[in-house]
Order: sequence, then structure tokens, then C-alpha cells
Amino acid sequence: MSSWAAALVAAAAVTLTYFFCVRPMLAGRGQGRALGKDDAKIAELREELRALRAHDLSRRQPPQG
Repeated sequence: MSSWAAALVAAAAVTLTYFFCVRPMLAGRGQGRALGKDDAKIAELREELRALRAHDLSRRQPPQG
């Protein structure tokens, strides 16, 4: 009887994986499809990081004179 229970648990795992992971990705609703709207945020954060690094470098230089 335990082999039947193991088979049912395995079948349930495969079924749930299909319905909640594979099928949404095939339909374009998966997490991998949301990259377009994140590109603007990534660009904004890169620009902020560049500005912070430039500011940090300007503070490290000794005064001229």
C-alpha cells in the first residue's frame, strides 16, 4: 500500500508543478516574462550607483594646492 501512496504523491507533485509553473510560463504569465518593466528600474539604479561612486571618488581626492 505504501507504494500506492508514493505514486499518488509523485503524481500530485507533477500535476501541481505543471499547473502552477509550466502552464503559466507557456502562456506568458511566468516570472521570466516580466523583464521589460524591470529594465527601466535597472537603468535607474545603475545611474544612481554611478553617481554615488563618482561622489565617493571626489571625496577621496586630496585638496588641490
